[in-house]
Formats: sequence, C-alpha cells, structure tokens
Amino acid sequence: MENIILYSNGCPKCRTLEQLLNKEHVEYKIDSDISHMIEHGIQTVPVLQIGDGSLLPFDEAIQWIRKKVAE
Repeated sequence: MENIILYSNGCPKCRTLEQLLNKEHVEYKIDSDISHMIEHGIQTVPVLQIGDGSLLPFDEAIQWIRKKVAE
C-alpha cells in the first residue's frame, strides 16, 4: 500500500479532502507541520503526497481519490 500524506492546515478545502479520504476508506496521515511543507515546496494546502513522489493539489487529489476508488 502506498504511503499517503495529507498536508493540511485545517482549512475548509483541507477538511473536505479529509472527509473524502475517510468516506472512501483511504488510509493516510495528516502532516500540518509548516516546516515539512516548506521542505517539499508546498505553498498552498491541501496537498496529497502519494508515496515518495507525487504532490497533488486539491483538484488533482480529488481526481486521484475517485480513480483509486474506481479500481
């Protein structure tokens, strides 16, 4: 299983993405540490990190979740 991290500051979009992940039973961890976000070049949240690579902003994260559920 892929390691999934949700970079979040608790904003409305962050909560929406978290609710969708929970609804679709996708396992993830939340990281709200700003220094970690800066290290990854994240300037806006939410961002979903898939494994060691892909950083997906909100809209792309929603699409990824829907695709994953459809599999």
